[in-house]
Amino acid sequence: MKIITGKCEVRETGSGVGRPQGLLRLLDFLVVLPERRRIRRTCVDTLREYRRLRDQMQVHQDSRREVYAHVVAALCGIQDMRAALDTVRRAEESFAMWPVERQPCLRDIAQYLAMTDRLRIDVMLNGVSSRAVEIGRLVAAKVIPENLG
Repeated sequence: MKIITGKCEVRETGSGVGRPQGLLRLLDFLVVLPERRRIRRTCVDTLREYRRLRDQMQVHQDSRREVYAHVVAALCGIQDMRAALDTVRRAEESFAMWPVERQPCLRDIAQYLAMTDRLRIDVMLNGVSSRAVEIGRLVAAKVIPENLG
């Protein structure tokens, strides 16, 4: 049925044309929900560990990388700090150099940890999913404040 509104527009109502797209959006949301939860959990854990370590260590601008490395080591069970620093470097290369080069922040570290974990699972199950990267960016932005390191 067509409805003509006062602004010379015609809208379709009750035709069912938009229903398949709406159903697909709903199904997509349901599929993405567990993925968002896992990424959110990684971001929350990263923030919690950072705050715990920040309170223990005196964090200065120069020592952020060291604190980030300790966060990575604690979350990933890494004993070798060189490996943790290497992970921080990779996070910086992945998130802090494009589109504008800047110092890495905690959000970069959380995104990197969430994406490497998520991509590892995606590769094992069905290849790489670029949607996981975008979801990780959105979730990390909601959980970790931008101005936090």
